[in-house]
Amino acid sequence: MHDAPVTPLPVALATANTALALRTFALLQQAGREAWERRLRLFSDTEEDAVSQVGHAANTGDWPALGTWPADLLWRGTQRNLEAWRTLVQGGLASQTELAQGLREAWAQWQKSTAEALAPQGKPKESP
Repeated sequence: MHDAPVTPLPVALATANTALALRTFALLQQAGREAWERRLRLFSDTEEDAVSQVGHAANTGDWPALGTWPADLLWRGTQRNLEAWRTLVQGGLASQTELAQGLREAWAQWQKSTAEALAPQGKPKESP
């Protein structure tokens, strides 16, 4: 019978840690990208309104209106499009749930890889 080659402990642990870090970064990047895309979809309708409002305030010299336009724009957009906000929140919750599940899976894989690396050679490895 031919035994599989033994990976040195530091290499096995470094491999497990690197895999965990890469998976975590990929999950965070995906969650961030999805959140950004949802916000863009929500606010794309208000971009033209924002440019118009800022241009009007700047042309008329209405500096108080220019100072409050971000809050005013957000308030009007919220009032106009409650369904889009609901979708944004639901999408965020779904994305966070997926992120948490992915992190749980990555953590479980890391635990398994680390346990295998730390198991004494020649002894059967128990699965958690």
